[in-house]
Amino acid sequence: MKMDLDDVDVLYKLDKSRAISNVLSYPEACLQAYKLEPINLPEVITSPRIIVIAGMGGSGISGDIVATWLQDRIKIPIISVKDYILPNYVDENTLVVLVSYSGNTEETLSVFSQALERKAQVLAVTSNGKLEEYCQKARLPFIRIPSGYQPREAIIYLTIPIASFLEKTEIIENLSMEIRSTAEVLQQVREQIKPEVPLEENPAKKIAVQILNTTPIIYGSGIQNPIAYRMKCQLNENSKVHAFYGVIPEMNHNEIMGWEHVASNMFSVIFLRYHGEREEVKTRIEILKNLLSERGATKVLEIWARGKSTLEKMFSTMFIGDMTTLYLAFLRNVDPLKIELIEKLKKELERKGTKQKTLQKLLAIIEKRK
Repeated sequence: MKMDLDDVDVLYKLDKSRAISNVLSYPEACLQAYKLEPINLPEVITSPRIIVIAGMGGSGISGDIVATWLQDRIKIPIISVKDYILPNYVDENTLVVLVSYSGNTEETLSVFSQALERKAQVLAVTSNGKLEEYCQKARLPFIRIPSGYQPREAIIYLTIPIASFLEKTEIIENLSMEIRSTAEVLQQVREQIKPEVPLEENPAKKIAVQILNTTPIIYGSGIQNPIAYRMKCQLNENSKVHAFYGVIPEMNHNEIMGWEHVASNMFSVIFLRYHGEREEVKTRIEILKNLLSERGATKVLEIWARGKSTLEKMFSTMFIGDMTTLYLAFLRNVDPLKIELIEKLKKELERKGTKQKTLQKLLAIIEKRK
């Protein structure tokens, strides 16, 4: 039976894992995340030459978001790492931010041991797990964020505390007004996308209905590039569909040719837009919209950012995108928070013992530091 997204009672009954409530709490999360204080913060912190943010999945996207958010207000390069290894240039002049919601992510723990070996400065952002335990053992700074979420639902808590730490250490300044205004913008967005708002007036529900039974492709430019990737991942995890993303203008030089011969009604396209796009990019998007419609895209849609600041624009688009993926999950009769294949993969890896080796190495390095 086809799901009626305007049947709010049924919607909330289906949402046994409270995904809707957790995502709709983003405005409050902004303010709460900004207040979180680092534990074990040293009295003296040397300003780094490079910042590396290491994490995977719903935790790892925080590095992409922070790097893009702060790119116009910081002169220190911010690099996002989603792997087992650190780049060779990481040394004692590098701040390595380890982001793992569970605190047990194998790749991030591997990076942790390498950061210690190279005597890099370390900060962890986590809700629990081995990451917190070993930071405590080594008396290294970490920020404890609220537990009880899926990592992708905790994106606000995984992102803002990193910037807040950089503010506390005087690497950046004047965040408080932007955080407050972002929370206000997200409150306004929530009033447009919550389940109680009917489909014809709800942009998130509208998009979910229009991309149902298609393979969505998300295109972003500028500050929307990490949000395009985020939405692609949310479609994968929440909606349990294949989805892809591309970056404008880069996709104009390669990916566009994939549209030369496509099956009609197979793909839908969502452009993530914001006021402040370069004029050249605006022109490219308008041309692309026509070209992709001609080449068989089922739907060519846009999500426009709200607000004025960079964070307002990024988070408002992300908020609409996240709710869209939840509505699509319910339309497809799937539980947005179940990740059975990921859990199966983790169990297989556990049997192979790779994480245990990483933990043994990490503990040995910490003991040697004492």
